[in-house]
Amino acid sequence: MVPCGRDGGMVRWMKTGSEACAAAVRVARAFTGRDVILTCGYHGYFAWYAATLEECPGVPLAYKGLVRPFAYNDLASLDTAISWADDYVSWERTAAGSRAIARSAPGVAAIFLEPTLVESPAPGFLEGVRARATRIGAVLVFDETVTGGRWAPAGGQEFFGVVPDLAVFGKAIGGGFPISALIGQRDIMQHAVLISGTFGGDCIGLAAADATLARYQQGGVCEHMWRTGGALMDGYNALAEKHGAPTRAVGQAPHPVIRWEEYICEHLSRGEPCLDRGNKRRCPRNRWTASLFFQETVKRGHLLGPDGGNIMLAHSDADVDSLLTACDEAMAITCAAIAAGTVREQIEGSPIDPAPAWRVTQ
Repeated sequence: MVPCGRDGGMVRWMKTGSEACAAAVRVARAFTGRDVILTCGYHGYFAWYAATLEECPGVPLAYKGLVRPFAYNDLASLDTAISWADDYVSWERTAAGSRAIARSAPGVAAIFLEPTLVESPAPGFLEGVRARATRIGAVLVFDETVTGGRWAPAGGQEFFGVVPDLAVFGKAIGGGFPISALIGQRDIMQHAVLISGTFGGDCIGLAAADATLARYQQGGVCEHMWRTGGALMDGYNALAEKHGAPTRAVGQAPHPVIRWEEYICEHLSRGEPCLDRGNKRRCPRNRWTASLFFQETVKRGHLLGPDGGNIMLAHSDADVDSLLTACDEAMAITCAAIAAGTVREQIEGSPIDPAPAWRVTQ
C-alpha cells in the first residue's frame, strides 16, 4: 500500500506523530553515520525539531547545530542548507571564550519534510528534493502524519508520485485511536531496533488501524474528503465575498485552513517600538478578528481553529451546510464588530494566542 515500504519494507508501530518523527531521525542518523537534519514543515514537539524555532525553551543550544530548516518550494534554500551542513563547524562556549570543535559526523543524515500541507508543491520541487537526497546519500523522510490517508491512502508519496526512503504516518490511519508508524526499506529500517516504547505494541491501536485500513481498501475515502473539503472551501469563500470579510479558506481540500487578516500593531504602524519587543507576530492585537469569529462558530456548535481542520469520511453534506450556516452568522457578527471597532470588547476571555501556530509553516 505504501510505496516506500514495498518489496520487503518494514514498519515500526508507535503512538504519536512526534514520537515517530523522532524515531525517523534516529534511524536516519544510525543508517548514515551523520548528524545533521534538514527540515521543512512541522514535525512535533521533540527537541530535535524544536531547535529550529526562534524560541525553544528547554532545548540545549547545542541542538541548533544539528538541524537546519529550509523553505518549502525553494530548492535554492535547500542547496544552501546542504552546503551549510557540509561546512558546519560546532562552537563550544568556555569561560575563556568560544572555540571551534570539528564535527565528528559532518554531512546530511536526512532531509525531512511534509510533502504538502497548505501550499501545493511547485512543479519539480519534490522531485528536486528526492534527487538531492540521492546525490548526497541522505535519507529522504516524508512526514505523512497529516497527508497520509487524506490526499491519498498512502499520502503525498502516492498522490505526487515521489517516493521517500522513510515515511511517518499517524492520525487518519487509526480512525481516532492513538497510533503512528515509521515505514521504509529494510536496509534502513533495520536500525529501528533501537526504537522501543511501552505501548508500541498496544493491540487496541493496532486493531483500530487494521479496521481503518480495511475501509480504505474498499475505496472512496479520500475522494470523499476532496469533494467535501472542496465544497466547504468554496462555500466559505463565497460567504467572505458576500460579507466583504477579510478572510479566506486556503490550503487544499483535505485540510482547509481559515485565515483572517490580522490587526497590525498600532505602535508598529506609527513606526514606534511594539509593546512586545518589536515582534508584530506576538503583538497583543494580533488575531483578534479570528478569535471573535471562532468564538461565534463555537457558540453555534462548530469547533474551528486557526491551525486548519481535517476532513473525514464521517463528514456529510449536511455537516457542511450546517457549518457554513454557522460561518455565515459568525462572519456577519465579526464584520460588524470590525466596522464598529469593538472586536476586542466582544471577545469573551482571552483572544487566541497571538503567536502563529508551529504547525502552519508553509
